[in-house]
Amino acid sequence: MTEVVVFPRFFLSYVPESAAEVVLEAIYTSTVSLIRQYKVLVTPPLNGLILPGITRDSILALTKQWGKFEVREEVITMPQVSQLLNEGRLLELFGTGTACVVSPINRINYMGTNLYIPTMEQEKPIHETIRETLTGIQYGKIEHPWAVTID
Repeated sequence: MTEVVVFPRFFLSYVPESAAEVVLEAIYTSTVSLIRQYKVLVTPPLNGLILPGITRDSILALTKQWGKFEVREEVITMPQVSQLLNEGRLLELFGTGTACVVSPINRINYMGTNLYIPTMEQEKPIHETIRETLTGIQYGKIEHPWAVTID
């Protein structure tokens, strides 16, 4: 479980003029993704700060193949995260990357306020399904065209 403290100068590629411009993109070496109510997966677009990594690409491809929810690449702002939380529409927030594969986030300290994310409160968290599927493919437990057995 990852707890995130958002420092605009550290996590962002620019210093925002106002709190409304604070964009949540990456935590250390992980790309941030969120799940909104009505099953929408949102991840930041490639913009120079986000690397076009294999884990990110694989997760986007897998989730699109499943067809169980909409997958979008769009900017995620902290005011948007706050609003979704206040409306009860933010279901999960997680980081993805080569080292962590998928890591759930349960809290963000933003401008001195703790925002608690209900990631681990979901009956069947989507981030767990993503992690189990991707690592299952990587370790040969799940047959998939991306995994090739070498004799």
